[in-house]
Amino acid sequence: SKAFLNEDDEVIVSQPCFLPYTAFTRWMGAKAINVPMTEDYDYNLDGILKAINDRTKLVFLASPNNPSGNYIPLTDLRNFIDKLPDHVVLVLDEVYRHFAEAEDYTSGIPFVVEGKNVIAINSFSKTYGLAGLRVGYCYAPLELSNYMRKICKPFLLSSLALEGAIAALEDVAFVNKTVALVKEERKFVLNGLDTMNIKYWPTQGNFVLIDPPVNDMEFTSFLEKKGIMVRPVGNFGAPGKVRISFGVREANKALLAAIEVLMKSQTTTA
Repeated sequence: SKAFLNEDDEVIVSQPCFLPYTAFTRWMGAKAINVPMTEDYDYNLDGILKAINDRTKLVFLASPNNPSGNYIPLTDLRNFIDKLPDHVVLVLDEVYRHFAEAEDYTSGIPFVVEGKNVIAINSFSKTYGLAGLRVGYCYAPLELSNYMRKICKPFLLSSLALEGAIAALEDVAFVNKTVALVKEERKFVLNGLDTMNIKYWPTQGNFVLIDPPVNDMEFTSFLEKKGIMVRPVGNFGAPGKVRISFGVREANKALLAAIEVLMKSQTTTA
């Protein structure tokens, strides 16, 4: 945002989405244009292309997306990037990429290698478990990287964060263990939700977006009293919905058991 936005520029987002996309845009005096996702929480890529004008500088896409869990298939993403005007930069948020298992999932690597106007952003807060160090990285064609380098602080990250990130990149066994756990527990939780007939949306992330059986805040409060934290995501652009992250089996069993108790209490009350 600092590198590419000026006052009165425009950025395109698709809600529900990660809040900083719009917050950082406002901080720069630019305007965030929302091209909402479809009812099934897929990107309206044609709608985004139609919303682009001379003032558009950035487009934010996430694959998998937070909080909806959807991803952008390779063919769709390539078609979209090929149609982007030269003055527009695509910011591809792929912080949950390790958890995606769809055969047609893609990172931003092929597009950056081709020199497309793509900046792919990643985090060590998810798969690598280093959220407290606040470290991430991006990769982009050289010209775009040089723009961003000009606005970086000279001491952007602590030596502890850098050493931790380097070590995390080398710890392939930990990454593989984490990813395997998430994929296994994802199936377990989704199967449990199916059994209780709770609506959710297909996910490629380490979380799932659900339509809770009661009001989202009531649902969140009930689970919190059981020691379980979930996230209402109305402020992400998905009113009434709740995002649930997958944990270890013990935690996921407690989650499903608590939801079942809540649903039975609603039936009794009714």
